[in-house]
Order: sequence, then structure tokens, then C-alpha cells
Amino acid sequence: MLLLIYILKVILSSTALFGYYFIALRNNKFHQYNRFYLLFSIVASWIIPFMKFDFTPDSKVHQPVYRVFTFISESNTAFESEPTQLINSSFNWMQLLPVIYCIMATIILIELVVSLFKIYRIYKKYPKLKMDNIILLNTTERGTPFSFFKYIFWNDEIDVKSPTGKHILQHELTHVQEKHSWDIIFIQINLVFGWFNPFFWYIKKELEIIHEFIADNRAIKNSNAADFASMLLVAAFPSNQYKLTNPFFFSPIKRRLTMLTQNKKIKFSYVRRVIILPLLAIVVFLFAFRIKEKNISNSISKIEQNIVPSTKQSASQELLNEYDQIVNKNKSEKGFPVFSKFSQKDINRLETIFLLMSKEQQEKQIVFFIHYPEPLPRNIPVKEQIESWKNAKIYGVWIDGKRVSNSELNHYQYTDFAVYFISKLGKNCVNYGKHYYQVDLMTKKGYEEYYKNAIEEKNKYVISYRKVNNTK
Repeated sequence: MLLLIYILKVILSSTALFGYYFIALRNNKFHQYNRFYLLFSIVASWIIPFMKFDFTPDSKVHQPVYRVFTFISESNTAFESEPTQLINSSFNWMQLLPVIYCIMATIILIELVVSLFKIYRIYKKYPKLKMDNIILLNTTERGTPFSFFKYIFWNDEIDVKSPTGKHILQHELTHVQEKHSWDIIFIQINLVFGWFNPFFWYIKKELEIIHEFIADNRAIKNSNAADFASMLLVAAFPSNQYKLTNPFFFSPIKRRLTMLTQNKKIKFSYVRRVIILPLLAIVVFLFAFRIKEKNISNSISKIEQNIVPSTKQSASQELLNEYDQIVNKNKSEKGFPVFSKFSQKDINRLETIFLLMSKEQQEKQIVFFIHYPEPLPRNIPVKEQIESWKNAKIYGVWIDGKRVSNSELNHYQYTDFAVYFISKLGKNCVNYGKHYYQVDLMTKKGYEEYYKNAIEEKNKYVISYRKVNNTK
């Protein structure tokens, strides 16, 4: 589920960034800017969903912890005596998604390797001529001329000394000098991992045509643009194409011709480029900022600070042994206290002994007592939360202190609840693996009963539990 949410955020981030390019930057003559903007869009789309900026609102309403007054534990052992079978579907289609992802990624990776092999085969087949930092291979291959890193694969049917040949050679030299092959390799590797994102495919297509715009401009720098455009129109398009190369005869030809004959427009060009800054800020804000609720550890620490003070200097060793015996007989097989096993007589006796302990003795007990807390304020969940809690793979649900099936939430509206609390299960929890978060809900009726009891019991003590090194 978390992976799907991340993938969705990647797609939405790239949608916003590519959408801006398509509306404001596409078909404008600041090609280098567009090139690096698209490369940046790919990287940003992967990174933005990982960015987290927590904002904790200053509020007096703390996250309710009404079950934690019964136990403060990572084990959830209090529910061992009342197990509930979760409703599992016969087949989980979500399990197929990683398989589909890996299959598609493998196919695209194989395609990348095959393309590299085809280029390598041509490289080995023909003699090489080194020209400064460029290596020229004169071939008879269909699909040439094209460039790949510092190699230019020429076609021997084209006279390199003719006007046409000079234009083409300058065009391919530009690809080499601008290191366009690195862009192509980068985008192809990106597609291995991000094939699911249609905007990554659009970016790949746009980068390829931007490479051609850059090379075309360089090729006509000292010549006539109309002659170069005519040459493109009459040139025969070879049938073979190599995916990782910069072929000279690149389609779509119409956009190349339009860009060659277009007068450079300065008006609004800087505004178009700078406006990406507020756009990027908006995208980051939407996906990276989150409102962080009060940490449960803060609530727990406040409860532990409310431990009943000792009425005596210390309890005798005999009483401490008795205290241990009562606690130990009500532990689970994993060694954690199970409060459902405690009789009222046991609780009363533990309370009596606990009040006789010194502060140091109290701090060593995993079972301790606190003053009954003040009634919790109302905290109503939203509709979207109720829908997410129906997922039994992630959430276990308790309503008014009773474990229920997640489907039971279908019988409730979010306004039926007065209080909710979410806690994360530790790996030693009884239900860990069945679900990973526990959702405790109080209905309005349950809250009224709780509030009434809280007022009546405010001068009494509540048994609680913590994990400590129990050494005496």
C-alpha cells in the first residue's frame, strides 16, 4: 500500500512538472533550459514524495489515548484472551503488482541491453578514424548517420565534404559535444524503474526532439536555414533506428522545420522560465508537508509522570515478592502482563502494595498505578480515515473497547464516533503481521459512559503497564 501511494505521488509530481513544460516551455527556443528542466523533472518526481516536512499545530487538544490508561505497552497482550479472526479475501490481487512491475522492468532492461549490443556489433564491424576527441566509423548500415557518446557512425553514401555532408556532420558533432547520449542512457534507465509513469515516456520523447533542435541550430549557425530545411524534406528516412543513438534523420520533421524557421521571441521568455520556482514550491508543499499529530510518547510520558506517589518510605521485601507473584501469574507466554487475567482482588492487592513502595521501588515495576486521568476531549475522525481503516491488512479496529471486524465500520458514519486513537504495533505484539496499526474508537454513547465513569473515578487509581528493566 505504501509503495502504491509513493508511485501515485511520483506520477502526480511528474504530471505537474511536465504539464508546466507542455503549456509554457514546449516549442520555445530556449532549448538548453528545456533540456535540463526535463532532466530535473525526472529527478524531482522521484525525490519530492520522499521529502517530509512535519508541521505540528499548536493545539490544546491532544490525541486521545483512552486505551492507554488501561495499559501502556507495545505488546497488545491485553487482547490475547479475546482473539478475533480477521476476514481475508481468497486472493489478494495486490500481490500481483510487484510481479507485473518486475516483468515490465525486465523487458525494458533487456531492450536496453539489446540496443547496446547492436551498437557494439557495428562498432566492431567497421574501421575507426580518430578526429580530435571524436571517433568516426564509416559504415554501410541503414539508419546511419547517428552518434553515440564520442562515436559518429557515418554512412559512406553521404559525401562528408558536400554541403549536405557538412551540415550533417556538424549536427552529429553537436550531439557528441553536448553529451546528449548521457541524457538518453539516463532516461532509458529511468524507464526501467519508472515504466509505469506515462509522463516519463513523454519526457523521453521531448528530450529527443530537443536534442535535435539544439543540433539543428548549431548546424545552420553559419549557413542558410532554408537550405537546411529543404535538405531535411528531401532526405530519405532510413527504416532502421537505434533506440540509444542520436540519428540525423529524426522524426517528427514538422517540429524541426517549424523551429528552424521560427524567429526567436524574447518576450515573456524569462517569465516562463522563472515561474517554475513557485510551481515547484506548490508541488513540494502538496506532497512533502504533512500535519504531524502529537506523539504518543508525549502522552505516555505525561501519564507516567502522574504515577501515584508513595505513602511510605518503602515496602518490605516480602511485600515486593508478593507483588511480583501476582504480576507473574497473570503474564502471557511471552512474559507480558495480560490485564484481562487480573482479578479485581489481585488489582486491589497490587494497589495496596504499590502505595507502600518508595519512589525508587515504584519506578522498577512494570505494572504500576496512576491517578485516574481527566476525561478526554472529543476527537472526531474524518470520512477518509474511516475508509482507510477498513483495510484489515493494515489496521485492527476496536470500538468501545471491543475488537471488531474492519467491515463493521460499514455500519457507521464518521459522525457516530466521539474519540479515536491510532497506535503502531511493535514486532513483539500478539497481532503483529495480521495488522500493523491499532485503531481505537469510541462511539458517542461509549464516550458518554466513559466521561461519566471518568468523573466518578477521578479520585481513584488506574492500573497501567510499561516496559522497564525489572531489577530489584
